[in-house]
Amino acid sequence: MEFFNVIGKGESRMPVQRCTVDGKSGWRWGDSGKCYIGPDAKEKALEQGQAIKANEDAEGTPLCLVSNLSSYSVRLTKFENRDHIVVPVVMLTEGVHNGSGGALYYPAEEISKFPAAWDGRPVPVLHPQDDDGTPISCNSPDVLEGRNVGRVFNTRFAKGKLTAQLWLDVVKL
Repeated sequence: MEFFNVIGKGESRMPVQRCTVDGKSGWRWGDSGKCYIGPDAKEKALEQGQAIKANEDAEGTPLCLVSNLSSYSVRLTKFENRDHIVVPVVMLTEGVHNGSGGALYYPAEEISKFPAAWDGRPVPVLHPQDDDGTPISCNSPDVLEGRNVGRVFNTRFAKGKLTAQLWLDVVKL
C-alpha cells in the first residue's frame, strides 16, 4: 500500500493501493475504491481519494462541496524526481480584492504586465506571518522549509484572469 499526504483537516494520508480486475493490475483508493486500469490508473485513484477527503471535516463527517472540474485537468507527474500533483488555478481577476493592506483595485493592465514573474514562486500552506500577525515573504529559508508544498508554473493572463498551474509535491502535502 502506498500513502499520499494531502492538505486539509483530519487524516493526512491517503491509501492508494494495487488491485486487480479481470487479471489486469491497477490502482484504487482504499480497500474498496474503484480499481482503475491503464496508464493513468494511479492518478485516477489519487483523484478519487482527494475528492473523498475534500468532502469530509476533521472528524470525517461528509461536507457539501460543489466544484466544476469538468473542463480542468488534474494530473500526477514527476518534477525533480518527485511525484507532483498539477492543478490549474485562477490566481487573480481584475477587480477589488481584500488583502493584507485592505481593499485594493487590481486593473487588468497591471495584472497582465509580467505574469511569468509568478513562475517558480512557492506555494505555502497558509500565508506566513511574523509574531505580530503581519504577512511576511514566502521566500525565506525557514518558510520554504516549513510551509512550502510546491511551486507556481505556467502563469498566463487571458480574458481578465491571471491563471497558472500549482505543482504540489505529494510528499510535502
